Amino acid sequence: MKRSAILSLFGAVLVLGLGVLVVPSFLQARDARSELSSQRQRWEAAEIESYRYVGSRVCLCDEPHDWVVEIRNGEVTSIVPLDDEAEFEPRDVPSFFAGSDRLFSLAEGVIGDDEYELRYDEQTGLPTRIYGDPDIDTSDDQLLVIVSDIERLPRDERADLGPRERWAEAALTDYRYLAEYHCDCDRPFLWSVEVRDGSVVELHPLEAAEEYDHDDLPWELAGAGNLFAWAEGMGSDEAAFVLYDDTTGFPLHIGNDESPARVVVREFEVTPS
Repeated sequence: MKRSAILSLFGAVLVLGLGVLVVPSFLQARDARSELSSQRQRWEAAEIESYRYVGSRVCLCDEPHDWVVEIRNGEVTSIVPLDDEAEFEPRDVPSFFAGSDRLFSLAEGVIGDDEYELRYDEQTGLPTRIYGDPDIDTSDDQLLVIVSDIERLPRDERADLGPRERWAEAALTDYRYLAEYHCDCDRPFLWSVEVRDGSVVELHPLEAAEEYDHDDLPWELAGAGNLFAWAEGMGSDEAAFVLYDDTTGFPLHIGNDESPARVVVREFEVTPS
């Protein structure tokens, strides 16, 4: 045994001898992970595929703090501010606490911080309070997420259909939409896309772009096929985040928590054939 380990051990005994119980951090972390595992099993046993909750992040930021998160058949279908009049940018959507998988991952990530606290819903096991401070000597690095108003939603009869299957079932071949392209690049931000008979007939920027090279069109934004390919190309990356329309399956928000690059679809409409 190393000298430092021996000193640490005797230090703990001395503290106990003085009547002050100090549990080593590795034991706290072990117990916290065990509790997390038990609560995750409780959640999985409940077999809740469709649900809604209010997720609140406490931070020194201008973005909305309270968000309504909705999951249908295991897919995140909506993240909107609790305040209907709140203004926000698509890149500010807090996808990091969207859905049970991310909440449990977030909870696991704070275990071992200098300070952390985890609480769970008594009925479902879903994390309801996640607090972590990785360095108590550093300011503004704390994380606090609170989950409330957990509501189980009825199972959708089309639960077994994935986004592509829903899109194929919808059989939409004529539609248009606006695509916001968020990236650290020189490309224009807002694009108009129109599809006729399943083929892209329009892809052009809606903003002045005098220096833009029109030979470098962002085809990844153009049409359902390209958007699905972008979304599915992220694979199993835990930082990947995709929102699909719960009726048609069309990709509405494709991004990555660790990258500024993302696309947000808005004003989608079916056009007459």
